[in-house]
Amino acid sequence: MISSKSKERRDQFLKKLSECAQNAEALLVLGKSCFLSSWYHEAIAAYKKCIALESRNDAAYYNLGVAYQALGKHHEARNAFLKALEINPNHEASQEALNSLAAY
Repeated sequence: MISSKSKERRDQFLKKLSECAQNAEALLVLGKSCFLSSWYHEAIAAYKKCIALESRNDAAYYNLGVAYQALGKHHEARNAFLKALEINPNHEASQEALNSLAAY
């Protein structure tokens, strides 16, 4: 059963997501805010929506990778970091994150 606090949090997230639906930069900020609150699934949803609007947003792919990494989804994280590097070969944070995944 979902607690009332969890339902309220989910409802607030969905409202914000709806408000930001056509603004990639706002979605990126929303994703970062969710990530910093340890709401990794919500962060992933925001980053994916950002990417749907701006498919060449290296920061969104990097942050998507970081969120996947936080959930232990190393394969998905690696793919996101690789995509960020495909878009921007000089994205140092993605390269460092990819190197840190080498053990997985």
